[in-house]
Amino acid sequence: MILKNLLLLAAFVFLGSIPAEAGNYYGTPKPSPVLMHLVGTVTIDGSAANAGDEISVIDGSAKTVGHFVVKEPGLFGDLAIYGDSELTTRDEGAVTNEALQIKIYQASSDREFSGTWIRLHRPRAAGAIYTPYPKGVLRFEGEGFYLLNIVAGE
Repeated sequence: MILKNLLLLAAFVFLGSIPAEAGNYYGTPKPSPVLMHLVGTVTIDGSAANAGDEISVIDGSAKTVGHFVVKEPGLFGDLAIYGDSELTTRDEGAVTNEALQIKIYQASSDREFSGTWIRLHRPRAAGAIYTPYPKGVLRFEGEGFYLLNIVAGE
């Protein structure tokens, strides 16, 4: 068990040293073995988000704990949200039930959306291993797979 934990820790330290992908407006999250996964749709001002737009998830200490660059217009995922690992003494991410903030960066207009400019909608149907996210405020649920639709702007 100790060897398994050490190998996991080594893998995540290595992953944390990989350079950030281009288009990382809000910073790079620190990987940890504790993950919550989101997939869904994202619209900005009533239109599908464009390739290159970014979704970031920020925890209560203003740390980026999740990041995704849109590749297919209007779709995102797998957006990994990292939780705090018990394997280390540093704070890698969110703790269970912590409220999280979603921020959207629209690359084409160099605009940011956060706070009241972001609304979360529960999808009507689940798919495969993902279940509709049940709450109006995004909270770190620990390990799980969730569907979520994000609406930014007007």
